[in-house]
Formats: sequence, structure tokens, C-alpha cells
Amino acid sequence: LIIPDRATLWVAGVEHREYVRERVAFWDRVYGYSMRCIKTMAMKEAAIDNVAAESVCTRACQVRSLDLRTASAADLDFDAPFRLSVHRNDYLTGLVLYFDVGFPAAGAAPAP
Repeated sequence: LIIPDRATLWVAGVEHREYVRERVAFWDRVYGYSMRCIKTMAMKEAAIDNVAAESVCTRACQVRSLDLRTASAADLDFDAPFRLSVHRNDYLTGLVLYFDVGFPAAGAAPAP
């Protein structure tokens, strides 16, 4: 069985005005009716979506790294301060969280 032994969670800032226009501003006027009450809920809801690399306007910041061979459920409940470094003059319209996984211990002895 081959499974990754390391997972790293990252956060970055994105400028995605078109997404905001489609998913949030949309509620200002729906078929001629004001639906602003739903707009507030739409802004609080997380979304799962693809983000184009050109939308990212900050450097990614590592939030958490886990050794999957030894991690427990308690390791998944955490707070992590982070600081983003902006690399272009743009609007920050959201945060994107993503993870990568790897096999750095390939060939190493199994964890106890």
C-alpha cells in the first residue's frame, strides 16, 4: 500500500472580482427583486472551486504540516496565525486554502 506520509496546508490571497460578481453581487437584483438578505449568507459560506494561478495576488503561507504516519485526530483541531505578503497592486477578494501531499519518508523505516 502506497500512501503519502506528509501533508501541508497552505493559504494565499486571491483577487477574483468576477467570482464575487457572479456569486455575491448577483443577489443585489435577481429577476428584478432585491435579494440582499441572501447576499450576507452567501458571503459567509465557504466555496469549493478551482482558482487560476493568475488570480493569486499574495505569496502562499504554510499553515500546517503533518506527518501522516503519526498524526492523530487531535492534530487536526488547531489555530494557526499567518501573514500574507502581497506581490502585486490588486484587490484582495478572498482566501484560498489548499494542501499538498508527499512521500519524503519513502524508503525510511515505518513509524512505530
